[in-house]
Amino acid sequence: MSLLSIALVLPWLFLGLWSWIGFQLIRQNGRLLIHLEDLEAKLDTMGMAPAPAPVVADGPPPESLAIGSEAPAFELPDLHGKTRSLAEFRGRRVLLMFFGPQCGYCIEALPEIARMPIDGKGGAPIPLVISTGGRQENRTLFEASKIRGPVLLQKGMEVASRFKAFGTPIGYLIDEHGAIASAIAVGSQALLDLATIAPAGSAALAATATNGDLKKTSSRSQRPLSTSRLKRDGLAPGTPAPAFRLPTVAGGEVALESYRGRKVVLVFSDPQCGPCDALAPRLQVIHQSRPDLQVLMVSRRDLEANQRKVAELGLTFPVAVQKNWEVSTLYAMFATPIGYLIDERGVIAANVAMGVDAIAGLADATSRPLESPTESRRDLAAAYHES
Repeated sequence: MSLLSIALVLPWLFLGLWSWIGFQLIRQNGRLLIHLEDLEAKLDTMGMAPAPAPVVADGPPPESLAIGSEAPAFELPDLHGKTRSLAEFRGRRVLLMFFGPQCGYCIEALPEIARMPIDGKGGAPIPLVISTGGRQENRTLFEASKIRGPVLLQKGMEVASRFKAFGTPIGYLIDEHGAIASAIAVGSQALLDLATIAPAGSAALAATATNGDLKKTSSRSQRPLSTSRLKRDGLAPGTPAPAFRLPTVAGGEVALESYRGRKVVLVFSDPQCGPCDALAPRLQVIHQSRPDLQVLMVSRRDLEANQRKVAELGLTFPVAVQKNWEVSTLYAMFATPIGYLIDERGVIAANVAMGVDAIAGLADATSRPLESPTESRRDLAAAYHES
């Protein structure tokens, strides 16, 4: 074959090769899109499943300051550097909320918080936010959200730890005398519900709020917390752990049932949760050093964001992803990070753990074997509270 013939044929050969490669890529991507659509349909179905009947637990939510006790005093700078104190709000009710500028659940609640009245008229609680992070970062976030109430900044957890608020969003209702007026509220929805509780001896708060500032468009904000049908303070020890099946960041699916016969530390996380990032390395150590204990994380939001976070943190234990709140609802908690210890029989073995240290401490509670359905669970719960 002459050089001229070869020169004429080669372009057609390359064109044919690229056409074949393009066809294969299109076919592969098409299959991937079909797979993702099927996966999304499954998650939507799970999210629409009815929640089980509430499980009634005895006693207050775990790690909560006692109702009626004096709220710990504090002084913190606001977004403009002015020092503010809890004492200056004496005589008015306060909705104290611990937030973080990187907390996705906190950000989702900001529009409703922006609509809350801040003058205290009609007994409406004044929204008081304590956030972490830099001043400029917080100013940008809260000013963009049109938050009118005070926002104070703590350097670390110096104030949050005094309120046993080891996570975000989380907080309390404080009465006009400076006393704790509610059990700890975990999750944005639970916090928002606290704003609808009327003062003792008064008419319903929703009816007396000035100018109807308590979100008129939501029927939720027109009723007291006691009427809510969703359980929000965790499942009690002795409760069968609700079953679930979710996709994992590594591909495929994971079911809680597959770990029956092993103890499991089940952790709820979020790729935008700062305390979750601090907890992750400790969970990795537990995973590598405790072959008798399975670490299983349930995160939230889209698969790609969680894949990036898992790669960034170098996690090798299973990380599943819920689309919205479908599994969190089953476990009666709407905040991160929180964790449960589940025994070999698939039963909740200790009170829900909130915050980095408490969740990591669940592994220590497994050093004592479960001996009886009643005593063993009580011992595990005690070991958790002491950790």
